[in-house]
Amino acid sequence: MLRVDLYGRGYTDRPDVDYDQDLFDRQLLHLLAALRIEQPVDPIGLSLGGAISIVFTDRHPGRVRKLCLIDPAGLPWQQPLAATITKAPILGELIMGLFG
Repeated sequence: MLRVDLYGRGYTDRPDVDYDQDLFDRQLLHLLAALRIEQPVDPIGLSLGGAISIVFTDRHPGRVRKLCLIDPAGLPWQQPLAATITKAPILGELIMGLFG
């Protein structure tokens, strides 16, 4: 198991760059390369790590075996209509019970 400390967080460097999805995606790729990890990995994204894990999985599907999200943050606020409906009281519970 490997736990990643992203740039600008914890004890890592704080380079003067844009802290965006491209930076964090490159950081994960460089880390895997430096550790010579070539087999698919199982990212577990907590909070902001969830959004970063989604971007990494989307950009490098062959590098990911399974994706796990725990209370993801940083996702787009605008959601598809289907996602909005599943949050509706009663109707959302019914839909999730039948199809969830």
